[in-house]
Amino acid sequence: MSDKRDEAHVEVENGEKKMIFLSHTYVDKSLVEPIANRLAKIYGKNNVFYDSWSIQPGDGIIEKMSQGLDASRFFFFFISTKSLSSKMVALEWQNALYKAAKGDIKFIPVKLDKCLIPAVLTQSLYIDLYSNGLEIALRQMIDVIDGENTYKGIDQEFENIHGYVTKVTNSTFVIEFRAEYCLEPVSRYCILVDNDINNISIGCKSDFIGSGGTKEDFKLSNGESHNAFFESVSRGTTPGFPYVVRIETKNGEEIKLAGLMRAINDSCYKMIPIHFTDTTF
Repeated sequence: MSDKRDEAHVEVENGEKKMIFLSHTYVDKSLVEPIANRLAKIYGKNNVFYDSWSIQPGDGIIEKMSQGLDASRFFFFFISTKSLSSKMVALEWQNALYKAAKGDIKFIPVKLDKCLIPAVLTQSLYIDLYSNGLEIALRQMIDVIDGENTYKGIDQEFENIHGYVTKVTNSTFVIEFRAEYCLEPVSRYCILVDNDINNISIGCKSDFIGSGGTKEDFKLSNGESHNAFFESVSRGTTPGFPYVVRIETKNGEEIKLAGLMRAINDSCYKMIPIHFTDTTF
């Protein structure tokens, strides 16, 4: 058989490597995988080293990891309490940090929860997904890869509604739609998943009565399509009174959360920042 299956596929632009390495622990996959999928759509799956598709059964994990690191120009280390305790993840980021010191790779920490950043990494400015939400963090990752300035200043859009996701199990999430600063008079939200729409069950936890609907292959303005669950309640969302739902799969399959949205008028929804919390319900 050809050896080409074992070679790292690297996009070359003006002679520069563009491959992206995503270092994370499996516990954080529910957050990292939507990012991996979005980057793969932009730069191509072969240019994103993500274990779910870059390492296949029968492959040597260390060998594949080494090949991915050698081929990569950008190394994103998703820092969380769990990833800092993983020996395999430590092997990845410590090797990448050594390569970064030699100028062979760009090392970018991405903070996922309220963990303490290791002292050896404090010299690097990190992307704060925990404080700013998924959409802003992803935009900053793309800007780093494309060589753009990550600071957007006053052009960065304000968002009052944020989504807080607690993973009870891989197949059960609790989602809070919170108003961060002031009353949001319309409480109409959308949950995007990449699971079979008939395998999802949703129940409201914050209100006695909530209404909803579903739409398969709900198309977004960026061309992506996901299955959508619409949730609403006839009250406003305030800083002290979030709208809370519980979502789970009927057969125990892992939930593949693709995004959270809120209605801005009768026919239009927009993405909101997502925060993954470590609170147990």
